[in-house]
Formats: sequence, structure tokens, C-alpha cells
Amino acid sequence: EGLFNYIRKNPYLQKLNLIRKSELIELINQTKHEISKLDSLQDVEYFRDNERPTIKENQLSIIAQKETQLYYRDKLSLMDKKQEYDKELELSTEPITIIKDFTTLAVAVNPRSKYFKKYGLTFLILGVLVMIFIEYRKPIMKVFRGEE
Repeated sequence: EGLFNYIRKNPYLQKLNLIRKSELIELINQTKHEISKLDSLQDVEYFRDNERPTIKENQLSIIAQKETQLYYRDKLSLMDKKQEYDKELELSTEPITIIKDFTTLAVAVNPRSKYFKKYGLTFLILGVLVMIFIEYRKPIMKVFRGEE
């Protein structure tokens, strides 16, 4: 809590946060302006290109149609940027963002009983087998050699 209070009351961090927010607002406004300019440019080209010249009956006219430029990719990228700016402005209202609290966990992440069950029983069984082998190694070796 002391660390949080220090961050909330530190004037330098507060000033940085206000500057960051104002820059985000400016970026959002600029992106909106660019989207509207792109929309108006698309409208102008649409109406300009769709005006058909009048052709007289005996006149052969080759109309070179201008390739229409697609603005939707640019518009989508601008809208994505605007959404990112909006999200950052909405979510990051404090000078710093704490993802996970510093509180201790109520339940141990790796309890000792889990390790005892897994490794303790394995080594117990392995130890018993090694002791049996050591105790009865002579009869076991005779069986493997084929002696009786």
C-alpha cells in the first residue's frame, strides 16, 4: 500500500500520466481526422469517376478509365490504431498498471505432500528392491548363471 500511495501522490509520475493521456487524445483526434479525410477523398473520387461524358452518335471515343484506388485497407489500419489508442486510454488511467497484486497466495503452489507422494514413494520402492537384491545377490546370480 505504501508503494501505491507513493506512486499516486508523486507529482512527477502524475505529470507524466497526464502528458501520456493528452498525447493519446491527440493521436485519437488525428486518427479520426485522417479517417474522415480518407472518406471524403473516396467520395470525391467516386463521384468524379462515375461522371460519364456524353458520346455523340458518330463519334468514337475511347474512355480511359482511371484505376480506382482502394482505401478500405488504409481506413481499416487507421481504425485499428484508433481502437488501440482508445483501449490504452481507457485501461491505463493510473500512472502505472499493476497486473497482479503483491499479496501472498493462500494455498502453496507446490505443496510438500505432492513431492512426497511422487518422489518419496518412488525412492522407497527402489530402495526396498535394491536391499532385496543386495540380500539375495548370491542366489540371484546363481539363477542368472544357470547354476542351481
